[in-house]
Amino acid sequence: RQAGAQDRVVNIQYIPGMSNAEKLADPFSATYSTLYLLRGGGGHSLTFESDDGVILISTMAPGWGGPILDVLGLITEDPVTTLINTHPDSDYSGGNAEFPSATRIIAHANAKSAIARLPAFQCDNPQLLPNTVFDDAMSLLEGRNRVDLHYFGAGHTDGDTVVIIPTYGTAYLGDLFPSMALPVVDTANGGSAFALPDTLQRALEAIESAGVDYVVAGKAPTFRGRQVQLM
Repeated sequence: RQAGAQDRVVNIQYIPGMSNAEKLADPFSATYSTLYLLRGGGGHSLTFESDDGVILISTMAPGWGGPILDVLGLITEDPVTTLINTHPDSDYSGGNAEFPSATRIIAHANAKSAIARLPAFQCDNPQLLPNTVFDDAMSLLEGRNRVDLHYFGAGHTDGDTVVIIPTYGTAYLGDLFPSMALPVVDTANGGSAFALPDTLQRALEAIESAGVDYVVAGKAPTFRGRQVQLM
């Protein structure tokens, strides 16, 4: 644990409406699990238990991995096996090194290149960087554990990933949609204000097609998906 980490507090929020209780006839069956929203240093994290270990979307800023693990220890004994970096900002991917049990780190190919340039990753340890990349789309795991990753074009950066978790009817957009405010465009990492509206429109169409009920923004409260227009 880094110095001062004991002062870092991660708030964990279990939202029943974001679980698959509405998707299953028996919400207390053996196939039932829960989705948790974590708030701390940097962008929000989203996590759930799969049959292949805990999946963590966004590792927050450097130094926040320990507090995240402390909170996860209250709800599960399973290790974090999969990290998803939705884009290269250090307040979303800076904690990668603090999850030694993770064997799979996933990001868009462009995001991996940008992450490799961050100061936190200027070392000889390749385990810190994404080891699984995609270009347009990929699906992770199957059945109730399935996670769909999509790249819809440049926006905040040129490697923003939209994560859709069908079982939970939830999508995570990171800083592609950080809050109900003017977007931040990271031109140094390929972001484009010109392309952003079309990228968000394609994301919205995919979200609606997948039957998503909830949109998790990068830093804002969670929005009921059908009440939000990504514009």
